[in-house]
Amino acid sequence: MFPVRIITTIAIIVITATIAITVITAITATIAITATTVTTAIIVIIVTVVSMITGRAMVDTDNQTETGVAPCTAIF
Repeated sequence: MFPVRIITTIAIIVITATIAITVITAITATIAITATTVTTAIIVIIVTVVSMITGRAMVDTDNQTETGVAPCTAIF
């Protein structure tokens, strides 16, 4: 039989490690979500600015065929 002190120490280490892993996972997930949101926002801003400068939409949103542009496939 293990002494109670060793069992208690092992239990504390396991609990501490579990809490640490949970916290690290939560932080990592938050960072990933934030990075995705920021990246999406930057892309939207770039597309909007380029559309404003060029005077035409970078993405075909009206699903109509324009000159030389297939519907739903226009990127630039």
